[in-house]
Amino acid sequence: ITLDDDFIVPDVRADIDGVITSEGNVIIDTLRITDGRVNITGRLQFRLLYICNSGGKRLHNMEGSISFDENLLLEGLREGDNVNVKWDIEDLNIGIINTRKISARAVVSLEAVAEDVYEVSPAVALGDVDASMADCLMKKVDISQIAVSKRDILRVREELNIPSNKGNIYNILWNTVRLKNTSARVLDGKISISGEISAMVLYEVEEEHAPVQWVDTVVPFSGVVEAACAEGMIPDIEMSISSVNVQPRPDQDGEQRIIELDAVIEL
Repeated sequence: ITLDDDFIVPDVRADIDGVITSEGNVIIDTLRITDGRVNITGRLQFRLLYICNSGGKRLHNMEGSISFDENLLLEGLREGDNVNVKWDIEDLNIGIINTRKISARAVVSLEAVAEDVYEVSPAVALGDVDASMADCLMKKVDISQIAVSKRDILRVREELNIPSNKGNIYNILWNTVRLKNTSARVLDGKISISGEISAMVLYEVEEEHAPVQWVDTVVPFSGVVEAACAEGMIPDIEMSISSVNVQPRPDQDGEQRIIELDAVIEL
């Protein structure tokens, strides 16, 4: 699907003279499943880091969102089926119309996969066929079945301390948060999730003419989600960050030298 809209720069933001970088994320709000059709409503959230050639501060940020309502046809789909939707932003372009207005255009692909459970009888004997008229090759086959199929979230809260050689935070301009080295271990009645969060935060300092500063770090995380499972089962879990909130917080001395990171990981 193609999404596009124009956006006015808020009055509290500086003029836009050039776009440095932009990033988008898709939020799926609702899935309505009927026979042969799935209705998907959601929104594309985008943010951009831009430059202003006038004034003391040159770097600024802005964000916006575009809603969508899309119907996908799935042959054989029945109401009540379990449907999983994956998305991919194939292209995101932020254009400058004038210093107070931008255009956002994106191409988003949506893939809906429906799962169904049914029984299939394997061949175990020849039945009425004369055994002397055929050769049989018998083999024991290990089988598995789905024990748990569910969606869940894991909320991760971490604090990042500003190194002593960097200035206090005045305004956070940009952040990039990614998952690394994730793993899952199945235990009795729960699943243990662990991994690392790679975070880069770009911010302005309190001094007016000081250069921008950044913090780049990797923090480990772990958590547990409840599930009707048992130790020894095989996990098949996809993890992705659905939302991130990064805010400055004062330390014990009242200075803005702590960054609070709140991430929601979809399982």
